[in-house]
Amino acid sequence: MQHVADTGFPRGTVVAAANFQARWYEFSMALESLQVPAGTRLNLSRSCDIAHNFNQGVRKMTGEWCWFMGDDHAFDPHILLRLLAHRKPVVQPLVVAKIAPFRPCIMHGPYKLGMTVYRWNELPATGLWPLPTGDFVGQAGMLVQKSILDHMGDPWFLPGKLEPDRLQEDLYFCQRLQNQGETIWIDCDQVLDHIGHIVCTAVKTKDGWVPAIQSGDKLLALPGLVPETANRMPDIGGNGKDGSGRLKWEKAPNE
Repeated sequence: MQHVADTGFPRGTVVAAANFQARWYEFSMALESLQVPAGTRLNLSRSCDIAHNFNQGVRKMTGEWCWFMGDDHAFDPHILLRLLAHRKPVVQPLVVAKIAPFRPCIMHGPYKLGMTVYRWNELPATGLWPLPTGDFVGQAGMLVQKSILDHMGDPWFLPGKLEPDRLQEDLYFCQRLQNQGETIWIDCDQVLDHIGHIVCTAVKTKDGWVPAIQSGDKLLALPGLVPETANRMPDIGGNGKDGSGRLKWEKAPNE
């Protein structure tokens, strides 16, 4: 983290829960460039128990606020200072779902399995937007003032409360904030990248193959992109010194 003097904001704690994500590189590089008020601390807890990791991070916090983060995110270096500038008790950026069709991680309540996820056109294009009471967001990128956490009490994150045998510690945390009378503000000018395992594939259309990306059982075709074709150069058995025996990537004929 890059400690910045004289920001006008108090120091706080970045609470990150790590679960050995495959995309740790993106998170760590973003964290290295993150600008924070001088004296801000990073509490990183690493285990398979995500609720425990976040609780441990809050228990060891210093300063006046917590910024909650998972290890499958990347972000702009100025994101935290911009969130602090809103001077709201609870505020967070937009978070993009890491499965197709990549909607915002905001769900229409009341709670049930298979809640409807917001579409992008349901959100304002800019500014701060108050999450309607009863709707849900996760805690990723959420900035919460210490006084709010003190009022809630330890433990802050609890699994299995909305439904037995399901984690959902983040949704329950959201519900508890609202039950305390807090408004969760969404900064619609900032986006938190959400990094997952994406499968690159292609789908057949009436016009031919179209590239697509797939995550889980969700498939998103990208008709604006044209796939490239791989053509081998002559003399496949060559030693490569003259370019032979290598793969040459060329533009598709219809580009």
